[in-house]
Amino acid sequence: MEKIAIIGTGLSAMSTIEALKSYKKFQISVFETGSKNNIKFLKEKKTLFPNKSFKYASKIFETEKKKFKKLYKIQENKFFLSSVGGLGGLSNYWGGGVQIPNDDYYEKYKIPNKMQDYKKEILSILNLNKKNISLLNVIRKNPLYKKLNTINDKQISIEDLNISLDEKNIKKTFTTGKYFIDLHKKKKIKLYLSHSVKNIVQIKDKYELEIEKKDKNILLKDFDIVISCAGLIGSSYLVGKFHNEFNKKFVFYNNDIYQLCFFNKNLKTYKFNKFNKFQFPHPLKKIKVKYKNFLSEGSILPMSFLNNKILGFSKNNVIYNYFKKFLIVGNFFIDSKLSENYLKINEKGEVTVKFKKKKNSQQIIKKFKNIVNNTFKKNKFFSIPYLNFKNYQIGSDSHYTSSLYFYKKKNKKILDSNCKVLDSRNFFVFDSSSIPPGMFYPTFLTMLNAFFNTKKIIKKYEKNK
Repeated sequence: MEKIAIIGTGLSAMSTIEALKSYKKFQISVFETGSKNNIKFLKEKKTLFPNKSFKYASKIFETEKKKFKKLYKIQENKFFLSSVGGLGGLSNYWGGGVQIPNDDYYEKYKIPNKMQDYKKEILSILNLNKKNISLLNVIRKNPLYKKLNTINDKQISIEDLNISLDEKNIKKTFTTGKYFIDLHKKKKIKLYLSHSVKNIVQIKDKYELEIEKKDKNILLKDFDIVISCAGLIGSSYLVGKFHNEFNKKFVFYNNDIYQLCFFNKNLKTYKFNKFNKFQFPHPLKKIKVKYKNFLSEGSILPMSFLNNKILGFSKNNVIYNYFKKFLIVGNFFIDSKLSENYLKINEKGEVTVKFKKKKNSQQIIKKFKNIVNNTFKKNKFFSIPYLNFKNYQIGSDSHYTSSLYFYKKKNKKILDSNCKVLDSRNFFVFDSSSIPPGMFYPTFLTMLNAFFNTKKIIKKYEKNK
């Protein structure tokens, strides 16, 4: 029985394991930097914004962030590090937004048609089934959401945004931590928490993992296949060390993120009888803005749908409860083509991360801002000073992609078409570092890529047996 090591417990790792279910001859070990602190967090029945204690969630986040920075010895302190090493990965912090690539995108990056054959499987994993979609469509019929549909112009449009939700509780965004815990309990996998993979060594046809466990170094041997789903920073780090690519720039892409906040005096609260016991905290509308050859996107929702605790207000705060009835809020992601980000790894294993914008980026961002504000103003939605188009701390978007997709060593791509690492026998990377740029919500493509390439691994083993 072949031994597989999977690094990480995010959505790409989950997609990999879902693809492996059809082949029973693998012994799967999953290594996760995060500890049981995350398990306690999951047991709090986390929503997108936890009702019980938002501060507690922030404390968990800060703890995992410190561990992550220590693990990779990250030198850059001027950005908001959300690529943390917690159980469940970024699924703990995402808003559930799902973007399915269009045909032009597949054609541009020559993504094989066979990959698209697995779209239904990924939609099923993310609970974007007919029942869920129909439920979301009912909520979209709320007059507040319907009013947003009128905001359209030549350069701007409002569309539906798919949201991945928990199967049993639509207040919760889909997360993966419990998935891995349950598989471990059922002895389908071996889950190793607080195991930080620091290096991968190939010995003939086998792999050894150098692991840090509670400040102790251990060595685990005899793995036939290694699949890194450690996130862009983690996988770039491991591949960089595997190839001794020190002090080289691993260029990656992200979407600079801005806050949206508009006032409309005609907005009124509305509750469905079916949903009157809670507020639905997910943005179901997507805003798309075009300028020249640039495209930016965001998501918006009525502020009255948000629980007061999200922003630190009590449910009985009269002033806040009055004004939120008239507000539309959201996020706006700037085209990743304007970014010039990179990370470097030195011989000591220290990672430096740099977020940069291209020279003309501020002019283009200003143009996007004017398009959005003017279009909303025409429709009687007025910008709130200071709050609207407030720039979040760099790196906040978490949608880092493509650091290994384009990277070359001596004019050879570091990843082949199967996402296998150059000069390795069976070392693969299936997270966002291995996909092309251009997706504002890269989760779906990342999972599809992982599922598709895992199926190719299975076919190879079935053929050889």
